[in-house]
Amino acid sequence: MGKSNKNINKIDAAFTRLVAAVPDGELLASTDMSGFLDTVTAIINGRSDADQNLMLVCAFRYALGRKTYVSMSMVNIIKDNWLGLGLGTQELIQREIRQAIELGMAGMDCDIAEWQKLLRLEICK
Repeated sequence: MGKSNKNINKIDAAFTRLVAAVPDGELLASTDMSGFLDTVTAIINGRSDADQNLMLVCAFRYALGRKTYVSMSMVNIIKDNWLGLGLGTQELIQREIRQAIELGMAGMDCDIAEWQKLLRLEICK
């Protein structure tokens, strides 16, 4: 099994542990997501640009709409890596945030305020 597949399995295992820890698979505001974020951050560090983009997009899509501190944490991770993301990834993240806000699926007001920070970032090559 390649290194990339092992990392994907680690993230999948982190998701599984997170979901299994909550009754009925429903993520609550009190859910501890630090292990998930630590796993994603560790895998992102030292990976190729393509792997980084993939991991950040997967983690971003998982976090978008959650009503937990993961919104703030994910926004900070994305901001820290913004200049290293490809143009298409930057556009995708901003587009999906706008769509989630328009559909009322971006979380609570405090979560939306965090996601809007990424909308203020300049798309760059």
